Amino acid sequence: MDKTEGPFRLIKHAMISGRYDTVIAGLVPTLMDAMLPPDEEWWTRGTTIRKKKLLVFTWGEACPQSLVDKWSRATLIELLVATEYWLSLFCIRSVTVRGCRPPPVRYATVSGCDVSAKPLSSTAEAGTMVMRGRMVTPGYVTEPLHTAPSIEEIPLAVDGMVESIATFETEDVIRFVKDSENGDSSPM
Repeated sequence: MDKTEGPFRLIKHAMISGRYDTVIAGLVPTLMDAMLPPDEEWWTRGTTIRKKKLLVFTWGEACPQSLVDKWSRATLIELLVATEYWLSLFCIRSVTVRGCRPPPVRYATVSGCDVSAKPLSSTAEAGTMVMRGRMVTPGYVTEPLHTAPSIEEIPLAVDGMVESIATFETEDVIRFVKDSENGDSSPM
């Protein structure tokens, strides 16, 4: 059995059995690229009441636009930052229109989990939330965040391995507020 046969059979069975309106799968992009996308008949076989949907979560690698186009009938949800405990960032990818370039996924530079885009000098200041660290999906590294001169592109040693510190711009705004009990500033 090759690596694509198991996931392919599970998706096929779930879609053509007629028992499910929505099928959800989690696949890494390299596996999806090696698989055939669902056949046309999978969408019409079975007796579901509502229109069938296939949702595919991708993670661990950048998902190229060619793959999004190949799996055009499915809804692709690309996990950009995924941790086991507190935060997930994602984008829903769509098919390209012929002759048009797809809009870029909004990010700056990527690699996990410090929160801040610029030094906040007072409790009244707010800034864009930026993620740094190892849990950010590889493949989204671009130029340094030009709006945040405080974030430096320097290597970081983690467990003896060197990785580049890069950031993911979430487009969320945070504001520091004073904790009334101990006087510390913390993000809100």
